[in-house]
Amino acid sequence: ASLISVITLLVVKNKISVNKNNTDLTVEKTTLSIEENEVEIVEEKEISIAEKITPIIKQFTENLKKVPSTSPSEKWDTILKLIIQTVKADVSILYKSEAKKLVAIASYAHIFEEEEDRYFNKTEGLIGQVVKSSKPLNITNIPEGYINIVTGLGESSPENILILPIISKNKLTGIIELAALKQFSELEEQLLKQLCLLIAKEIES
Repeated sequence: ASLISVITLLVVKNKISVNKNNTDLTVEKTTLSIEENEVEIVEEKEISIAEKITPIIKQFTENLKKVPSTSPSEKWDTILKLIIQTVKADVSILYKSEAKKLVAIASYAHIFEEEEDRYFNKTEGLIGQVVKSSKPLNITNIPEGYINIVTGLGESSPENILILPIISKNKLTGIIELAALKQFSELEEQLLKQLCLLIAKEIES
């Protein structure tokens, strides 16, 4: 908190009655006065993105410990659902990196029509760009027909797609792709980067 001085200008009008030459006159006298007061200003501290996501990461880590390990598919489906709930995405696919391909180990609101559709060439398309650069890709100009989000009202194209690399010890271990009927915020994008570090540990375990 800090103090600042506020100067107030007061205008005071007084009526004075006088008698001049047996005539009653009323004269209005104006008085100016200045008052100086100190006012306390409370400065609102800006909370950084790092400070905002720290408790979210902590809660996610706690939830991660409760994920069932009865089967790999159940484990990864649960983890992906946790991610979806955290950043409020609508569709997501989680890929694990293999020798020359990526294999989808979990998906949310996306159905693979054929088993072979779960495998993705590391050099193809937008995902291939992320594999090559090892950097996230934020797409707002969605290619026509790239992916549709199915809702109770029909199919819609997403507003935003995020594709992030999952890296551990400078090695690509997977890719996560998310689509939403909204724009991902900067906080959500930074949060996903942190979540990818946790996922990398799970893939390696």
